[in-house]
Amino acid sequence: MSSSRDIQYYTSTSDENLNDDPNLKEFDFTIKSTWSDLQLEVEGKTLYVTRSFLAMISPVFRRMFASEFKENESTNISLPDKKYEDVLVFLRCSIPWSSVKVTNENIVQILPLAHEYCIAGLVEDCCVCLMQELDTVIEAKRICDIYFLADKYGLTKVIEKCIEKFSKTSSAQYRNMELFNTIPSDIRYRVMLARLQVIDSPPAPTFVFAQSGRTPWK
Repeated sequence: MSSSRDIQYYTSTSDENLNDDPNLKEFDFTIKSTWSDLQLEVEGKTLYVTRSFLAMISPVFRRMFASEFKENESTNISLPDKKYEDVLVFLRCSIPWSSVKVTNENIVQILPLAHEYCIAGLVEDCCVCLMQELDTVIEAKRICDIYFLADKYGLTKVIEKCIEKFSKTSSAQYRNMELFNTIPSDIRYRVMLARLQVIDSPPAPTFVFAQSGRTPWK
């Protein structure tokens, strides 16, 4: 009878490895595949990847593997300043066909890593997620939170959307808010100008038609 160690070894090296299934839709980075040639050590746990995958999605990893860094030859890379769950969801979101997408809940896990490793497509996904949230958000505090996140990672389109959103939100929500007052003065000035423009914009014209019993275009 095979021991649990034998089963694990067989799973990690045989052609029947779950990650080797040609119909696989969800890659499991926690399981070693037959082609895994690199291990990421995070919080005492291991994630199994391939150099070619990391090099394909990230110019940072491409430079790392092409350089004289010790990571160039090592089969293990330690990420001491990262969290295991953050790296795992980041890797899964990096696969275009993955069911794991950027959401309001996991964006704070994904965006820092996508920015650090210069994965433009994933950064854009984060940008789209924040823009969509701004379309519906009504709380001034959440707009502030989104602004600071966008500012930290240079998401200029999101910053512009935050200014627009503030201009259409009642100033009573944020004018005395401590968090809003920590936003740089030039941004708050732009909010003020945008709000004045909204206030000064003339109302849409209304048309009144005589009740003649006929539609106005006849």
